[in-house]
Amino acid sequence: MRISTRLLACLILVPGICLAGPPWLAWAQRPNAVICASDDFNRDGPQLGPDWTLQNWAGDPYGPGNLIISLNQVQNTNAYTYGVAFFNGVQWGPNQWSQVTLDNLATWAGPVVRIGNSGYYVALANATTYYIRFRTGVHGYDEYTDLAYNVPHSFSPGDVVKLWVTGNVLTIYQNGNLLGTYVDTQNFLSSGSPGMFAWTDGNGDVATIDDWSACSN
Repeated sequence: MRISTRLLACLILVPGICLAGPPWLAWAQRPNAVICASDDFNRDGPQLGPDWTLQNWAGDPYGPGNLIISLNQVQNTNAYTYGVAFFNGVQWGPNQWSQVTLDNLATWAGPVVRIGNSGYYVALANATTYYIRFRTGVHGYDEYTDLAYNVPHSFSPGDVVKLWVTGNVLTIYQNGNLLGTYVDTQNFLSSGSPGMFAWTDGNGDVATIDDWSACSN
């Protein structure tokens, strides 16, 4: 693992890839470093490793989840819970994106941005629908606000879903194509770390994801 001192600073996991040329170097037209990281999870599990932190909130009725590596993919092993993890290896800037490759779409999974003690933003995807949601469990119950609610859309195994936050504007992409832009008028979160989400429902349906990556400025 290393962090370069160039304008594009790439954190490289082993094995992993360094993202090149993020299109938003012109966000503010100033020479702020861009930090990127990636993880393909092609290693022995079950633990994600020291660069990942599982984020759970005491008293949350749908936690804690437990994200693990199984067969070079990530899944949540705890039934009827969600698992959220963020990459802790660098100090992330507030404008950031996170993306994952969807695999098993039996239930909800997706990328997450600005994970922290106050909550997170998540793009929830399954085979036929997506949500963009701010969620927090800090009050000990399931509390959330949907910025996009039950939007009909088709997703397939192998699709790459990206969630991007700049200021209070969130955008969702599928395989590089823009699906929607949503504004958090309440400005719930201003900082945090990118990561991933996977749900396991009460029927034992398990979402699996792969090939996470993220950048921030």
